[in-house]
Amino acid sequence: MARFSQGNSSPPILHVDEGVAKSPLRLYYGKDLNLIVVHSWTAIPVNSSYNLAKFITDYAIRYGVQTIISITGLPIPNRLDIDKPNAYWIANSKNLASSLSGITNAQRFDQGYISGPYAPILYETAKRNIDNLAIVVESFLDIPDPEASAVALEIMGRYLGFTLDTSALLKEAEEIRARIKGLMEQTKRELPTYSSGKPMSYA
Repeated sequence: MARFSQGNSSPPILHVDEGVAKSPLRLYYGKDLNLIVVHSWTAIPVNSSYNLAKFITDYAIRYGVQTIISITGLPIPNRLDIDKPNAYWIANSKNLASSLSGITNAQRFDQGYISGPYAPILYETAKRNIDNLAIVVESFLDIPDPEASAVALEIMGRYLGFTLDTSALLKEAEEIRARIKGLMEQTKRELPTYSSGKPMSYA
């Protein structure tokens, strides 16, 4: 069984599920879809990124995984003004890139950089000749974005050849958008009460 070590300098965090402490890094296997999902309940520390990339690559080789799909967000300041976030793809080889041109609702990420654990995963899998597709979707900066998740899952399903039900995510996205707009309207209403024409602070 492959093991993943976060290193001694990692934050001391465990995921608690129904009173039981478990590793924050979990693997789920979908037998019907022949799919393995790697999910972390906490942000991966920077000093653990290369260990994680090696763990995932070694695991893929051991169990005959041919393609790895990474999903991440691209925070943008005007996310609230966009009806549907744009999606981009990044491949770890020219051969894989040439096969991705048919993915609708996703554009090639032409120029820029990718950071975090996804960068070493792309690099490590390229060295070991494993296809790695990274799906990058525009998202909010510091709050959950279920709609971005739904877009990414739709692209992944289309690439793998099956349909995923994202209705629950889209419903949650509408609720979050409504709450944000409500807070903005409330802030606008309250602002005049603070503008008395006098300085807000005195020295």
